[in-house]
Amino acid sequence: MLPPLDLMVMSGPFDGRIIRLNAPNNRNPEVGMGYIIGRRESCDLALPYDRWVSGRHARLYALDGWLLEDLRSTNYTYLATAREDGTFSGRVRVEGQVPVQIGALFLIGRVWLRLQKIG
Repeated sequence: MLPPLDLMVMSGPFDGRIIRLNAPNNRNPEVGMGYIIGRRESCDLALPYDRWVSGRHARLYALDGWLLEDLRSTNYTYLATAREDGTFSGRVRVEGQVPVQIGALFLIGRVWLRLQKIG
C-alpha cells in the first residue's frame, strides 16, 4: 500500500492547485504499483489539457522514499535542478528510477508539479 501524496500544480490552467493522491487506482497493472500521471482518464493524475503529456507519462512510487520514473513518454519527464542557494538552475531528464524528495519540482509535458508535504 502506497502512502498518500500531495502534488502542487505549478503551471498551466490549474496553477496553485494541490491534488491529493490517496491510493493508486490499479487500472494500470502493466506499469507496476504507483501513482500514474498522464493524459488518460484512467491515470491517478490526469492532465488531458496538455497534448505534450503522454497517455501514461510517468510513475511515482514509494520504496525507502519517493521515486519518479518516466514511462517511455514521447516528451520525457524532467526533474528541476537547483543551485546551492536553492534557486532554479535548469532541468535534467529522468532516466530509470530517480529518487525525489518532498519539495522536488518535475516536468510532465508542459506542466510543472511539486511534491508536497501532506497537510
